[in-house]
Amino acid sequence: MNATDRDAGAGLDVTTLRRSDAIWVDVTGEADISNVDVLRDALAVVELDRATVHLELSHLDFADVASIRALGAFADHVRDRGHRLVVHGTPPVVAKVARITGLDPTLWQA
Repeated sequence: MNATDRDAGAGLDVTTLRRSDAIWVDVTGEADISNVDVLRDALAVVELDRATVHLELSHLDFADVASIRALGAFADHVRDRGHRLVVHGTPPVVAKVARITGLDPTLWQA
């Protein structure tokens, strides 16, 4: 295991854990327009030097449309670079907002 990186913004925490075989990105708290830039910035610096990226969302209490778009853009970024993305624990409230906006997290899997 490697060191954990954290990037906190009002009500949001993004933690990156690098293991020998994968990268784990854990998004915790509430992601909305007030901290979407923190979310985007934290996701933008995730080093994609492992074959698999796990996106852990089970600790995400809420995500608005802007935040879901940021997560979807991260998913596209991971896949476009030839990595496998596994999304874990999408909460029902987040999945509902995502489906309404046409950004269903189940489609992020690669």
